[in-house]
Amino acid sequence: MRTIVDQPDRTQAGVRRTAKMAALDGIINLNKPAGLSSAQALARVRKLLGQPKAGHAGTLDPLADGVLVVCLGRATRLVESLMEQPKIIGLWPPWT
Repeated sequence: MRTIVDQPDRTQAGVRRTAKMAALDGIINLNKPAGLSSAQALARVRKLLGQPKAGHAGTLDPLADGVLVVCLGRATRLVESLMEQPKIIGLWPPWT
């Protein structure tokens, strides 16, 4: 009898993976593009990695691009303490 784990599928990016991947623990600094909400970006990461437990430390405006801190697995415990840290908001390149 074959199980779901034995049958690979393809993600939207074309990456070959099995239907059930090992859970990941860690933090990803995601460069979120403009036009995508933080929740949509998180959903894409969760789907791509097959990660059931994920969260982000702070919300970026959908019209803004920038770094979105995504926590996976056990690292989701760090979200609250990461949100308390000071943020740096700036322009690149610095014109002044």
